[in-house]
Order: sequence, then C-alpha cells, then structure tokens
Amino acid sequence: MSDHYGPQVNRLDSRTRSLESEVSDLESEVDSLRSKLGQVDDLDYELRDIRGDISRFQDELGELGDDVRSDISDTDRALKRLTGRVQAPEAHFRASEGAPVADFDTIGADWRQLAQIADRGQRMRAGLLSDAQRDAHRSAIRAHQRALEERDVHRGKVIEACGTLATTPLTVPSHAQAVAEFGQFRSLADNHAQRAERLAAAAQKARAELAQDDALRQEQASLSATALTQRDDSSMNSEVPKSRRSHHKQFRMANFQLPLDARLDLSNDRQFQNRHFQAMLPKRTNRQNSLPAPQRRTHYRAGSGHR
Repeated sequence: MSDHYGPQVNRLDSRTRSLESEVSDLESEVDSLRSKLGQVDDLDYELRDIRGDISRFQDELGELGDDVRSDISDTDRALKRLTGRVQAPEAHFRASEGAPVADFDTIGADWRQLAQIADRGQRMRAGLLSDAQRDAHRSAIRAHQRALEERDVHRGKVIEACGTLATTPLTVPSHAQAVAEFGQFRSLADNHAQRAERLAAAAQKARAELAQDDALRQEQASLSATALTQRDDSSMNSEVPKSRRSHHKQFRMANFQLPLDARLDLSNDRQFQNRHFQAMLPKRTNRQNSLPAPQRRTHYRAGSGHR
C-alpha cells in the first residue's frame, strides 16, 4: 500500500513546492506593486504642488497685467496732457507772422546734431558752480593765504630778533627787547602756522573745484560757439528771408561781445529750446544791442528765466 501511495505523495510534494514558489513570486510582485503605489502617491503630491504653483503664478500674472494696464493708461493720459501743452504754444507760434516752422519728425541731421549740442550744454550748465559757491571757495582760499602771509611776517620778525640777540651783548636794552620780541613773534608765528594747516584742506578742495568749474565753463563756451556756428549754417540753408539772415549775422556778432555768463544763459535757454527763435531775432537783437554790456547781461538773464 505504501508503494501504491508513494508516487502520489511525491507528486503532491512536488506540487506543493511549486505552489510555494509561485506564492513567493506573487509576494515579491505584491511588494513591488506596493512600492510602485507609494511612488505614485508621491507623484500625486508633487502634481498637486505643481497645480498650486501654477494657480499662484496665474494670480500673480493677472495682478501684473492689471498693473501694466494701469501704467499704460496713466502714461497715455500724461502723453495727452503733454501733447496739449505742446500744441498750445505751437499754435501761438504758428500764428506769428513770418515764423519758420520746423518739422521735428523730418528735421535734418544738422538740426538734430544742434539739439544734441544743446542738451549737452544744458547738462554741463547744471554742473556749474553758482556765484555764491564760487565766492565761498574764493573766501576759503583767501583765508588760507592770509594765514600763510601772517605766519611768514611773524617768522621774519622772529629771524630779526634772533639777529639782534646774536649781535648784541646781554647788558644792552636792545638785547632785552629782542628777547621779548622773539617770544612774542614766535608764539604768533606758531598760531598762524597752525591756523594755516587747519585751512589748507579746505583751500585745496576749493582750488580744485574752481579749476574744474573753470574748465567746464571754458568747454561750455567752446560748445556755445560751435552751436552758434552750426545754427547759422543751418538757418542759412532754411527758407528764411534775407533781411532776417542779416539780422541773424548781426545778432551772432553781438552775442560774442557779451560776457561769458550772458552767452551761456542765452545759448542754453533761448537759442536751442525755441524752434521759432529765428522769427524773434530782429526786434530782440535791436533792443538788446542798444544796452551797455552790464545791462545786456542782466537783460539776457531776465529774458532767459535766470536771476
């Protein structure tokens, strides 16, 4: 009987081992699926975060769009106001008899270069020192110079006292007086030397700023002369009556007889900013050239808006 059941038991045992192997494989696959499901859960969380970021970015983009549209609207209103302000004086100048009109959209290269020179001159003018500032720098230089002069004077008296002390006996009155003068003038010389040292830095800075300002003024004077020459060349090529051209030449010659400050004021404020300046040259030139030089300077400053 055992021989009869032996093959069956062996088959069952083999089948059992095979099932155990399959179960083990299934368990491995289940573990692998669980691991993959965990990764899927992580991906789901990441997708949710990405969706949240996209939503926030869309909200921020909408806010930025509103800000941009608001800025565009403000700029458009400001441009309309500026256009209105430009059209008012333009209409006034167009109504002036004989005023030449320049189209800024189709203006020639020489006039554009003239405008660039004017802009450069205005920037240079903004960097110039005022009269009060120049006076303050000169005062600092004079104070330092006076301290040096006082120091040198008292040092000279100290040297004279030393000469008297070296050449006179102790018993004579001049020797005793030289001793007193030596102590007095030496103390004064030391005081003025210390004062000169304290004022030296301010004086040096004042000299440097005045030198820089003088260089800027010289450069602006040269720039003004260049602008006047180029403006004359441009105006001679434009459709300006010959009578106005002759007045224009006279004005240019009279302008170079003015002080430097008057030329700079006139160049920056009148010759370049007013597109119809040519039309006003005859009557303005006749009025201003009849004044003496100091009054002409004041008159030009008053006309240009500077005091």
